[in-house]
Amino acid sequence: MLFNPLGHDQLNKMVDLELAKVMRLLAERKVRIELTPAARERVVVDGYDRPTGEAAAGTVQRLVQDPLAMRILDGSVLPGDLVRVDVDPESDPCEFERVEKK
Repeated sequence: MLFNPLGHDQLNKMVDLELAKVMRLLAERKVRIELTPAARERVVVDGYDRPTGEAAAGTVQRLVQDPLAMRILDGSVLPGDLVRVDVDPESDPCEFERVEKK
């Protein structure tokens, strides 16, 4: 069976679903995130990488969930924090900035 490639709208919806899962997990730790438009677009664009076959779930995990988990574990993100996720056009990973601390 042959499938047509996903369009931008479908990828946006898939990313929304995956980010909602991450936000639910973070809510348990009382951490909130917001993605800048550039970060969101980066996740959507990387959401389906044809050479590796990576889908939206894997991209959200690789770019947002895993790096944020490491920051929670090392204590640089604490309960009550709001973390802004952005992209650095000169480097591959997303950037995480604590913008609100409690």
